[in-house]
Amino acid sequence: MLAPEDGTLWYALYVKTRFEKVVARNLRGKGYEEFLPLYHRTSRWSDRIKQLELPLFPGYVFSRFNAFDRLPILAIPAVNDIV
Repeated sequence: MLAPEDGTLWYALYVKTRFEKVVARNLRGKGYEEFLPLYHRTSRWSDRIKQLELPLFPGYVFSRFNAFDRLPILAIPAVNDIV
């Protein structure tokens, strides 16, 4: 597998549970390419039915960046580690 010329590779970010969408939005805002696969689930409560959009891999967000410039990624709130 050949690496891109700019040195960016895909990494999995271990994030705080239920903060996956927030981290993905912060990554996008900082100009990083992110990937957060979501699925739809219908939940029924006693008084309503609601469509939920949940992460396929809870606790993980995927992003493409240069590993030598990882400090801005780790500075994002709710990012715990780079896998």
